[in-house]
Amino acid sequence: MPQSREAVCSPSAGLRAVDLRCNGQVAPLAVGHHAPRLSWVLRPAGARGHKEASPAPQVQAAYQVRVTDGPDRDAAHGLWDSGRVEGSQNLDVGYRGLPLREGSRFWWWVRVWGADGAASPWSEAAAFESGLVGPPSCTQEQYCMPLSE
Repeated sequence: MPQSREAVCSPSAGLRAVDLRCNGQVAPLAVGHHAPRLSWVLRPAGARGHKEASPAPQVQAAYQVRVTDGPDRDAAHGLWDSGRVEGSQNLDVGYRGLPLREGSRFWWWVRVWGADGAASPWSEAAAFESGLVGPPSCTQEQYCMPLSE
């Protein structure tokens, strides 16, 4: 992952967001709080390696993040759509959507805009799972055991 908060990439037929991470991990389980931090790496569209020859780097001018509780990006189950956010930040973008249910799986995507104003396609889906924040909420005695006897 780049160490800079400024996403820079060589010019090409466009930009794309890859290597999506939540709290610094790929598809983490048991994210333990309600404000996960989302990050991605910026690459030229069509690039396969990390290094691309470039006389002049292109900076990410904006991004958009979408989070859902289903694997369909355009589903009615959207929890957060950041809308277009101006700026080059691509590390530790804080989730600001509806409250996340404990013990659930969530999917997210990002697209970016270059300085030329061109939007990338949406990234591949990434996922994370929320953990249990408080004590277990068992409702049937047969499934819950006392913490101490």
